[in-house]
Amino acid sequence: MEFKANQQYQATWSIATMARLLKVSTSGFYAWLGRKPSARARSDTELLSRIQTSCQTPRNGFWQTASTAPAASSNAE
Repeated sequence: MEFKANQQYQATWSIATMARLLKVSTSGFYAWLGRKPSARARSDTELLSRIQTSCQTPRNGFWQTASTAPAASSNAE
């Protein structure tokens, strides 16, 4: 998480300053920067994408928004 913060604010502060404040090494940051995503990170990204797609696709009337759901009957008995 600290390395991600380093990357996010690198235009504002130097890497050396952020590394010192976050108590991480500058060499570790540069190693992380060049690393490919782990198998777990790739799996998490794929799962998130599937969840988002599934939540946006209505199935047999499920997941309807208030604007698309049938109006409730006013003659409820």
